[in-house]
Amino acid sequence: MNGITVTRFENTDDSKKMAKQIAESVNKIERILQNTPIYFGTSDPNGNVVGQSGSLYIRTGDQGYNQEIGKAFLYIKTIDGTNTGWLSLLFLGAQNQNSVTASRGSLYIKIPTDLASSANIYLKQSNDSTPSGWSVL
Repeated sequence: MNGITVTRFENTDDSKKMAKQIAESVNKIERILQNTPIYFGTSDPNGNVVGQSGSLYIRTGDQGYNQEIGKAFLYIKTIDGTNTGWLSLLFLGAQNQNSVTASRGSLYIKIPTDLASSANIYLKQSNDSTPSGWSVL
């Protein structure tokens, strides 16, 4: 499994405690998303979509989607009431991760171009908005 670690937990008190914490976190996320506007579109939301801070934008696949270098897929709104301030969180593409310019904390899922390969997930760890600083998860 390229870069992915799978851990199996036995049925112990610790694993039950962890399962309960995960369930509580999922419930919190569900409550947040119930009140979060989610927008969809085929273009970059910056300059195009007005929203409130905390809103989400999902960029749906348009023609040539995976061939473009580092097109963002998921954004979060950081400024109220304007069409700017959308921060990209998740990128999809078939290109090398070092071709993608993103902010620290962004994720990039490299989609394989053939069935023999598997997808890789990368985390942007550097503070600059350059194409370097990605680490495989």
